[in-house]
Amino acid sequence: MPRKPPSMPPTTRNDTVTVASTLKEAGMPHVKRKGKVAVLYSPGYGAGWYSWNTSHPECLYHPDIVKRVWEWNKTYVVPSYDDRMALQEELTPVAKALFGDDFYAGGAGQLTIRWMDPGTAFLVDDYDGSESITVYSPEHYLIVPS
Repeated sequence: MPRKPPSMPPTTRNDTVTVASTLKEAGMPHVKRKGKVAVLYSPGYGAGWYSWNTSHPECLYHPDIVKRVWEWNKTYVVPSYDDRMALQEELTPVAKALFGDDFYAGGAGQLTIRWMDPGTAFLVDDYDGSESITVYSPEHYLIVPS
């Protein structure tokens, strides 16, 4: 019988588990397409998107940001540095209006969408500002015996 993902509260900037199925129940706006939920993260080095703003988990899913990133990624197949900075300049005031003046949008220019199944437990990890998503599955985690 497969194990359920561990129930782990956020403990540090680099150790946050989010369960996508709780979005609707939590009243958190999100975008679904073909049964999958859009999750935003910033894989480029420098500043992270969520890892620098863990008090704002809604930034992972917000439809206004997802739609802008989706449209922008359709326009620029291989974006230049200037293209990325233009996206950051466009998204910074939007993010501050949505999440407050304390929100740091330094990773906005490198935002990427990952489409994930609802109910997936995952970790947004950060190494030197480069965010990655690790999906928790029975093959990829251990539980300390009681």
